[in-house]
Amino acid sequence: MNLRQVTACPQPAEYTTLRRRKRALAWQIYTCRPHRPLPDWSGNLRHLGADEEHPECGTVYDHRPHAEMIVSHLHGWMGAAGYPSGSPEPDPDDWQTHLNNARSFYTHVRSTDLLVVIDRAFASDGSMTDTLAVLADAETAAARQGRR
Repeated sequence: MNLRQVTACPQPAEYTTLRRRKRALAWQIYTCRPHRPLPDWSGNLRHLGADEEHPECGTVYDHRPHAEMIVSHLHGWMGAAGYPSGSPEPDPDDWQTHLNNARSFYTHVRSTDLLVVIDRAFASDGSMTDTLAVLADAETAAARQGRR
């Protein structure tokens, strides 16, 4: 399981939204009232009961495979779009090709702040775990800088 923070809001969560895949929990996010409709986190919104955990708003428990989380970071909050023309769409598990394509995309659109994140991922030890940690840390830092 991967734990991360996707808002800078210090309020305790009042709601939770989760998504399941093949009957297994994929991810679960906790949000306060103002953040409950976060656009990238749609699912089955539910008010938390008094006897349930109320973590800080924006807390995400992600249970997906690491490769899927990496691709989700790239195409979700980072907004990497498409793949080079003439190239086949990479397999969803081929996170390294998705990372290379994201670097090309950010270079093309001159998105220097996201290019720095991708370059940090490339500078890590190259493992899936370290790459995911770099992307998750960047998402949390973006939230703390007031982007959410």
